Amino acid sequence: MNSRMALSTVVIAYESEEAARRRLEGFGFRPDIAEEIAVYLAQSTDLPHFSAGIAGALGDDGLQAEFARRIAGAVAGACAAPG
Repeated sequence: MNSRMALSTVVIAYESEEAARRRLEGFGFRPDIAEEIAVYLAQSTDLPHFSAGIAGALGDDGLQAEFARRIAGAVAGACAAPG
């Protein structure tokens, strides 16, 4: 038996530009720097429009897609013990 766990769920995390900016400012970045970085971090804001296609493609490979709007929520969900 293979000692590795089989990959069954792919967690895709994304956040809005505003949420990224607030988070960066909370970490102590100056507002102008936080705003500039947030633009790049939030380029996935149109991701929900493609979620069905992404989920379908992953499903074809036997994987389940889980979309998490908040990064903290995605990390917590990905690290939770199997039920």
